[in-house]
Amino acid sequence: MDKLQTIQINELTWQPQKEEDAILKEICATFLQGGFYGILGPNGSGKTSFIRHILRLLPVESGRIFLENKEITSYKRNDIAKKMSLVPQNTNIETRFTAYEIVMMGRAPYQKRFQAVSDKDREIVNEAMKMTNCYHLREAIFSRLSGGEKQRVITARAIAQQTPWLFLDEPVAHLDVRYQMELMKYLKKLNDTKNTSIITVLHDINLAARYCKQIVLMKDGRIVAAGETKQVLTIDNLNQVFEILFYELENEALGGTYFIPTPS
Repeated sequence: MDKLQTIQINELTWQPQKEEDAILKEICATFLQGGFYGILGPNGSGKTSFIRHILRLLPVESGRIFLENKEITSYKRNDIAKKMSLVPQNTNIETRFTAYEIVMMGRAPYQKRFQAVSDKDREIVNEAMKMTNCYHLREAIFSRLSGGEKQRVITARAIAQQTPWLFLDEPVAHLDVRYQMELMKYLKKLNDTKNTSIITVLHDINLAARYCKQIVLMKDGRIVAAGETKQVLTIDNLNQVFEILFYELENEALGGTYFIPTPS
């Protein structure tokens, strides 16, 4: 049996120049292969900075990060791109590329320089665009798409990258309710059928409660609680992290537990 792969973070601290306080403070965490993790917390709690360090988009200045038992700094960029993909928060890319060309960029780590696109690449890209409901946009200029359409195209690009670890930074922020549900259902299918490890920053507590297997709660640059969703998403934890009172609503017809913030 293959050894279970992990991402391990040990004592990660980050304080940018000119900042009085550290944005990340002595963070320790372990992500297991095959997990579906939701990272929740108020604005400014360090969620995006946290995942950007794991992806080596920000330098590790204090602490250590291990990807599949190997220190992240020892990986070549192209090797990281075969291990981890990202759907970023900002998808406003000014470009003349079509949506199809943007998604095809997800295949770049597997292509040699000046190598022609293969039939396999085309098949993977077409499937990713169909799964994220943007195949009909394939000839459209990316920069002319709506925010929600761009989000679906960028998500397709990350899926076409076919990495064992998929990171998403607020992937439903620009999507209407229908596409929010469709995306989360597809991520769950990807996790269940292909064992793709999902790590996503979310603001919607109830989406996280419904789809994520594990939750990481952050506040003020620290992890307050982490573990199985039902153990972490409690009224006490939510009250502490968001500094507002919640109540819990059980509704099996709607899919289980819902957390409702109360008026202050």
